[in-house]
Amino acid sequence: MWLLLPEICMQAWFDLFGMRRPAAPPKDPQ
Repeated sequence: MWLLLPEICMQAWFDLFGMRRPAAPPKDPQ
């Protein structure tokens, strides 16, 4: 479940910035 946190945060940031979420967002090498 915790692995989904990063994706949810990314989507939340996109929504906050008013940007549309890309179909396949680039994953950061971390």
